[in-house]
Amino acid sequence: MITIVRDYVSDMKIVIAKNAIPSEKYAAEELRRWLFASTGTALPIIDDEGNYESKEFILGENKHSRQAGVSITNANLGADGYVLRTVGDSIAIVGGKPRGTLYGVYAFLEDYLGIRWFAQDCTHVPKRCCLSVGDIDERYKPRLNFREANYSDAFTDPDFTARLRMNGSLCNATEKHGGRIKYAQPWVHTFFYFCKPEDYFAEHPEYFSYYDGERHDGHTQFCLTNDGLFEVVLTKLRKWIEENPDCTVFSISQNDWFNRCQCEKCSAIEEEEGSPMGPLLRFINRIAEAIEPEFPNIFIDTLAYRYTRKPPKLTKPRKNVIIRLCSFECCFYHDLGNDSCETNSAFKEDTKGWGKICDNVFVWDYVVNFPHIVMPFSNLFSLRENVRYFIDNGVKNLFEETCWYENAEFEPLKTYLLGRFMWNPDSDVDLSINEFLAAYYKTAAPFIRRYIDLLYKRYADIPNYHCGIYTLPTPEVFTDQLLTDAEEMFDKAYKAADDSIIRHRVEIAAMQVKYLRLYFTEWNSEGYAEKVDRFFTEADRLGVRHVHSWNDNEIGKKRFLNNQYNTVHPPTGDPSLL
Repeated sequence: MITIVRDYVSDMKIVIAKNAIPSEKYAAEELRRWLFASTGTALPIIDDEGNYESKEFILGENKHSRQAGVSITNANLGADGYVLRTVGDSIAIVGGKPRGTLYGVYAFLEDYLGIRWFAQDCTHVPKRCCLSVGDIDERYKPRLNFREANYSDAFTDPDFTARLRMNGSLCNATEKHGGRIKYAQPWVHTFFYFCKPEDYFAEHPEYFSYYDGERHDGHTQFCLTNDGLFEVVLTKLRKWIEENPDCTVFSISQNDWFNRCQCEKCSAIEEEEGSPMGPLLRFINRIAEAIEPEFPNIFIDTLAYRYTRKPPKLTKPRKNVIIRLCSFECCFYHDLGNDSCETNSAFKEDTKGWGKICDNVFVWDYVVNFPHIVMPFSNLFSLRENVRYFIDNGVKNLFEETCWYENAEFEPLKTYLLGRFMWNPDSDVDLSINEFLAAYYKTAAPFIRRYIDLLYKRYADIPNYHCGIYTLPTPEVFTDQLLTDAEEMFDKAYKAADDSIIRHRVEIAAMQVKYLRLYFTEWNSEGYAEKVDRFFTEADRLGVRHVHSWNDNEIGKKRFLNNQYNTVHPPTGDPSLL
């Protein structure tokens, strides 16, 4: 049994290598910081120049870890895994480079001190007079290599992102956080980054999609069997890689609409492969093979998205190709393991298919209703199950597309859950939710939980209920009685809140119901403009800057006043062009 007691601060030390990398130094600082916050014990940080003695936190592979008999040689921990072991009266946390030791420290603090980083502005640190630890012998390697969500809470503070153990491209992690798996930007829908119609179409219309009897320069894709286009893309890619030496992944991916090339050559490959992915994957493989001798550590990424989602029959991705499979058309109320949801059947088959032929499957998943990012989105209890489904079917990388904006529907809660489940998909769902609510809403938490239970009971009571990323709210789902009951819960939550911070958080959550009330108000009815103005004034006061994706509140307000709030305006323009 190892015990750290306040009165014996000099008895334990934190030891790192003299030449420790920045993330190992930061791991030592984080361990000291949070041990002090919990126990009041401030441990010294020393290097490994002297010999191993006893009563040490040994961080990272160093002289002391080797003398203590802890090594990760051949442990296959990857960049993020770690070994956590007690050795006599010492504790060794030794991880893969560059992030494993830091992530091992966070795991130790969570699992043995009960510390939780729930949100950027909400950390739970149990106070202890001492810390007692029994025998430990753990080895953990996360089952997902790339873990990321783009809620604002997940990437605006890299310290918090690291504590969630998200390591994706958006988080601006520095060396002290162990860096990140960095995509070159732009990282999706990049065809026109390589070859724009305005630059090439006049002289080379053959580079672009052929359909309806002619080549097109507007809302077009590439003719992927054209050798001239191949050389243009390859030349641009080589330059792009050289200009971004810190990036390891470069995306060559279709534009965000349909209109694929249907020329004779492209169509023949489609038929042979049984999927429009055929021409695209052959093109990507050819590019990946061409750059591999010069750039052996670079991956080429492409989308399996909408019309390219189905795997080809014959061609398999090369080892340096990443397939980003998108769940765009799915129902997100039913988890993917639920065989009763026919909406998800085709995507499930495609996921299984890609998992069988590709070692680098990357799922681009969706966890928000884009036109209505403030209203309830019924995926709270499918998040973990979907992560597990992906892992069970060979997915190694996961990006959860949410929205970039602060204070979307349950943003802090879902940010925390996504981080937790991507790191450890065996985490208990209800326990994770309830721990968050208790810390974040405190005395108001029971009423927020009752609101959640009201919603999900309603969903369960609706025959054949489904929810996609563009599903419009209806009074058949969100009945007047449900909204009345929800308003009662939020009223009780507000009254139970014992300080202004908690009341503010309750008010933000309550905007879900207020948005639905406004949405269901008959347009241009008596007092309608005043209700719209009142709602958006409150949204601005609370920091809810967007109620629709792609539109700030100024535009959102105009859309309500002009009876346009039911229309979808994605960044690509008129959805009819998709």
